Amino acid sequence: MKETIARLIRMQEIYTARAETDEQLAALPAKRAALQKESEAFEAELKAFSEGVASVRKVIHSLEVDVEALNEQKNKYDSQLLEVKTNEAYKALLGEIKSVREKIHGIEEQILECMTEEEETRKKAEAKKREEPSFKQRVESELRAFDEEEKALSTRREGLEARWSEESGALDSEPLDIFMRLVENRHGIAVSRIAGEVCEACAMLVRPQHIQEVRQCEKLLLCEHCSRILIWSEDEEAASA
Repeated sequence: MKETIARLIRMQEIYTARAETDEQLAALPAKRAALQKESEAFEAELKAFSEGVASVRKVIHSLEVDVEALNEQKNKYDSQLLEVKTNEAYKALLGEIKSVREKIHGIEEQILECMTEEEETRKKAEAKKREEPSFKQRVESELRAFDEEEKALSTRREGLEARWSEESGALDSEPLDIFMRLVENRHGIAVSRIAGEVCEACAMLVRPQHIQEVRQCEKLLLCEHCSRILIWSEDEEAASA
């Protein structure tokens, strides 16, 4: 019976380690997806800055065309000043010239604002571009680390599976059935150590007589509260000595 209990303890360790390994393997796709999302966000931001510069440059060009057209109109009015015959017509042209100058001034103010925006956006784009090599290097490094982690976990998983087959194959059907039923119904914990005078898994008190029977290790004994297989560890033996 001691060998059976020892084997059940090892199976519990393997079961727990296997579950942890499976959880770590299952988490890798999400880690890769998060890194991919970060990479896409970086590229999108870099593209947005570059497109922002081009967009502002396009607005500036359009405003410059407007200024050029207004200057032509002003020059036309300036030429007409030499041809007018009356004061009223002269004053009217001066009014038109003033209006055109104000429009030109307003557009030139817009151009200056756009040029400032263009410069700021260009600096952001250039700064982001400088970050690109190190960012890509980090992404590639993390992806390689994920691949190595997956390989190591898969190798570990195969080893655990081999140990599981060996241990479970050497067990009689009754203790194996008990163990499997418990891990399925008790959140993956079939074996529980007695810590002091309580079951470590459910933290409920174990009767002294029950404890003595567990220490004798002559048969499988279950916790009267959670039904897990109770074991008496060497640590408890040393503590009680």
